Amino acid sequence: MPKSALNRLPDDVLFGIFSYCNGDDLREFSRLILCIAEECTIAHDRLPYWRLADDPRSAFGTVALLHAVSWLHVLGTLRGVHTGKYNVIWRMSVMPRAQNIFGITFSAETQRRGRKSESQLPRSASLFEFGSDYFDFVLPNPIEITDPFEDVIVQCKCESHEWKTGITLCSQQRRAELEH
Repeated sequence: MPKSALNRLPDDVLFGIFSYCNGDDLREFSRLILCIAEECTIAHDRLPYWRLADDPRSAFGTVALLHAVSWLHVLGTLRGVHTGKYNVIWRMSVMPRAQNIFGITFSAETQRRGRKSESQLPRSASLFEFGSDYFDFVLPNPIEITDPFEDVIVQCKCESHEWKTGITLCSQQRRAELEH
């Protein structure tokens, strides 16, 4: 079958073909999690600003530890996301002496349709009680993917001139929203 003919097949037929050819469910091919330290672009990603550190608590064994930056920008792409609604989750820790972290915007946006979910950390002293323990920061609105295999751009960003310190970014993931 010519490649152009495959492009005209309905998605459900393509899913069946790929599943049959590979002997497993097509959902296995879609990445559910992104390693911040290894798979994202981090502005000023070296000492004295950031340090990529080994951490056995991370699913990937490595994390991005922020020492201090005034311009914070971390950018990554989850490729080939299947249709559905997903909660967007940033796994991180906040150190007890972290500063100027509440202006950081965490977001996820579909590449083709421009659907976006974003939020900032809640201004709460309890964030500092976690110490070096990781927690999941879930964006308040799920992101909806309507086109099969759509890429999702994830980023955390803050362009204020205040120095931000004391955050460790572990991973970014999407988790299918449970139907109620």
